[in-house]
Parts: sequence; C-alpha cells; structure tokens
Amino acid sequence: MVAINRKKFVFIFSILFLFSFSYFPSCSYANTSPNKLYQSAKENFYSLKSSEKKQSIKSNWNKCIKKFLSVYQQFPNSNLAGDALFTAGSLYHDSYKRFRQRLDLDFAIKYYKIVVENHSKSRLADDALSRIGEIQFSYLKQYSKAHNSYTRVIREFPNGDMYNPALKKISALSAFFKPVSPKREKLTKVTEIRHFSSPEATRIVIELENKIQFKEQRLKNPERIYVDLFNASIDKNLKENPIEINNGFIKKIRASHNNINIVRVVIDINKFNGFKVSSLNNPFRIILDIEGKPLNKTILGTAPNISDSNVTIVIDPGHGGKDQGARGVNNLKEKDVVLDISLKLKKIIEKKLGYKVILTRNKDIFIKLKKRTAIANKNEADIFISIHANASRHKSASGIETYYLDFAKSNQALETAARENKTPLSEIRDDVQYILADLVANTKMNESSQLAGIIQSNLIKGIRKNYQNVKNLRAKGGPFYVLYGANMPSILVETSFISNPMEGKRLRSVRYRERIAHYILDGIEKYLKEIRVAL
Repeated sequence: MVAINRKKFVFIFSILFLFSFSYFPSCSYANTSPNKLYQSAKENFYSLKSSEKKQSIKSNWNKCIKKFLSVYQQFPNSNLAGDALFTAGSLYHDSYKRFRQRLDLDFAIKYYKIVVENHSKSRLADDALSRIGEIQFSYLKQYSKAHNSYTRVIREFPNGDMYNPALKKISALSAFFKPVSPKREKLTKVTEIRHFSSPEATRIVIELENKIQFKEQRLKNPERIYVDLFNASIDKNLKENPIEINNGFIKKIRASHNNINIVRVVIDINKFNGFKVSSLNNPFRIILDIEGKPLNKTILGTAPNISDSNVTIVIDPGHGGKDQGARGVNNLKEKDVVLDISLKLKKIIEKKLGYKVILTRNKDIFIKLKKRTAIANKNEADIFISIHANASRHKSASGIETYYLDFAKSNQALETAARENKTPLSEIRDDVQYILADLVANTKMNESSQLAGIIQSNLIKGIRKNYQNVKNLRAKGGPFYVLYGANMPSILVETSFISNPMEGKRLRSVRYRERIAHYILDGIEKYLKEIRVAL
C-alpha cells in the first residue's frame, strides 16, 4: 500500500512539474540567454513566413508571437527586448491582414507602444510609432490619432529614417483630416534670416524668438540643405521673398511652412565641400556654416584692398540708446564716452588718411549686436573696430586691452565678454566656447589678431607718454557677439576701465579721448602699411 502511494506521489509530482514549465516560461528558460531565446524565435518566424500552409493556421501565428514575447518577458532589459516586441507587434499586424480579427490590431498597437515608450533608444522606435500611425490611418480610420502619431515621429525622432515618410503621411492625411490650428502664441516665430559670405564660405543665421528643436538634412538632385524648425511660424515677408546669394556655390535661401507647425528653410546649392549646423542662445539662433569649393586662393582670409582711395573702415561705438553699457563715477556712461571717441576717430581718419569711414551709430540710439557687423559686411569694409570702455566689480581693476574673436583663455576675458554680450557667464562657457571651434575657420582670425596686436601696442606706447600707471592688458581672444560674422579683420578695443576712479576721470576728459582716437589711428595706419609690405 505504501509502495502504491509512493508511485502515485511521483506521478502527481511529475505532472505538476511539467505543468509549471508550460505555464511559467521564466522557469523553463531560467538557463537560457536572450540571444538563444531570440534566435529560437527567429527560426520559428522564418519557418512560418516560408510556408503558406503554416500561415493559413492562426495558432501558428500565436505560437510564433509567444516566442518573441517570451524574450521580452524573460529579459525585459536586454538589448533584444525592443526588437522582440516590435516583431511581436509586426506579427499581429500581419495576422490581421490575413484573418481580419480586430483584436490583432489592438495587440499590434499595444506592443508597438511599449517599444516607443520603454525602448525609445531602439533603432525600431520610430518605425513602431510610424506603424501605429499606419494602423490608425489605413485600418481604423482614426485620422486624428494617426496625425498625432506621425507628428510624434517628426518631433521625437527627427534623425530617424521614418522622418520623411511621416511628413508624406501627414500630407496625405490632409485629404481626410484637418487638424485644429495651434494657438499662435504657442508657435515660435522666425524673426530673421541673414547671411555672411566670403569667396570660400557662407554663414547663414536663422534667428528665432525662443529655443526650439530643429533637424537638418542634405538632399541631392538638385543639391540642397534644409533645416526643419519644429513648432515654429514664419513671417509672410520672409516666406514670400527668397534671399538671393549667387556667390558661386550657394544660389538662394527660401523658407515656408512644410507643415502647419513646421517651418522648412531650404538652401539651394551648386557645389560645396561640406556644412556644419550649430546653435546659440540669447537670442536663440541656428547657424549653418557652408564651405564652398575653394577658389585659387588657399586661405580664407585675404588682404584688403589698401590703395589710399579705396579703404573703408567701420567704427562701432559700443552700446547706445536703452543699452547704456557700464557706468562710472558721477554717472559717467560708457555709451556716451565711446560715441565721442568714435566721432573723433572718424574725423581724424578722414582728415589724415583720406579713408572712407562709416559709423554704426552717430547718435544715442540702440543697435542690435548682429546689425553692427552686418553694416560692415554690407559696405564691404576692410576693417571693423568696436570701441568700448571696460568695467569690473573690483574698482582697482585698470588698463587697456584689445580683443579679436577667438576662445577666451582667461576668466577675465570671459567676464568681459559676458558683460559686453549681455549674457550670463555660465552661458558663455557652455554655448560660445565650443562653437568657436567652428567659427574660427570662417573668420579672419589671423588678420584680426594682427590688427589687435598693433593697435594695442600703439595705444599703450602712446598713452604712457602722457599718463602714468597705464597697464598693458595685451591683445587677446574672446567670444564677443559683436565680432561674429564679420568678413573683414575685426577687433574690440576696451579703452580703459570706466569703473576705476582714476581711469574714469581720464575718460571724462576730452583730451584723453582725443589721444585714444589718435593712437588707434596710428595703429590702423601701421597695420595697413604692414599689409602693403606683405603684398
């Protein structure tokens, strides 16, 4: 009797053991790797897809789906989990096409969604979201949901291979569904598109009201580059008036709404070597640096035409209008001091050298930083000089320094740039420093550093003839917005510290301002003579 009971016990235990393996796959696959499990599922998949007979039986589809789902259930954090879920969704999707069971579509969407939400870094995440849109569009006729799905593809996966197909699907949806227009205040406006060109390179700047997401891409036949700006709007004037460049490698820039809330800026190109896209803040702007096919000259920077009758110099009195700049003792304002120095410099250049001189402002008005070099570029200037008065939290700080566009190699240079740019110091470090690596290749840094060195040297030697304790803070590089985009040698002169009691008193003096102007003039003359010798 005991022996019989023991046999019954062994039999029942065996049944329970086998039962547990059937209903709890985590036990049966305890010693299985995700690769082996996925490989087994793939073999079943190929077996199913290669046999029309097997495909005609619904249970075969369910069995194959179950194998892929077991990969996800056993190893949810595996790098194969996303692929397995996507394949499960795809099998449900294909099963619906054959058996027309609505539940298959629901399961397909379910597993595609898990891929999108839990495995967004997967290479198939954008495909999964696009498949959801396809089911909603083609089978469920849920046009609003389909539009949302395709819009998410564009917004969340701008660099994925489903980006352009999603755009086409949204266009096709317009025949069935008209989405509610987004509220105007939620769209970021494109405020300006401008460009700066040299024979070998062009910089295109797209300026916007606020920071947005964007995507760039190159297309061929015909050759062009485009940038899509998400949740953006564009002024009618910018949309209807393409910007003609025709500099040999770029034809024009055109912009329009590619979608109700996507602005596409297209650059039509002949031939070019390459391009880089970056962005800056305050205001937010997208920058495209496009390198053209080199001409005979091998260096981007070329010497200006320095015949006496054909030199143009642009002088930029810093700040102005609502931007008062730094303040000194007895409410001395930087904007007033530098305007007076600039007016004096213009007068003596025209009188002594006979060059054409243009001021970015000749009165107390506000001009945006980007407009200042634009004036120089428009007038094809040979030199751009921005005049400023320095300031520091430490009243003992003093001296004269001259800047050209480059990396800031000291904290003092960073602080000065932050003040002149009206930008937080942290942002200067985060944004400007890294992008200057690209800027340097497209600016006349060598000529600018040479010009800065000569003018700094002349200022120090000259001012020391008449004044004591004049510190030489030297010529140096710094990330100054006002120098961005200049097509000519460009510098920023910090004449003295308006915040220093002694130097502030000097800056208040008409005589001191005249001497500053005079020694800057000497530096300009020496610089141009050195270029003549070099030629």
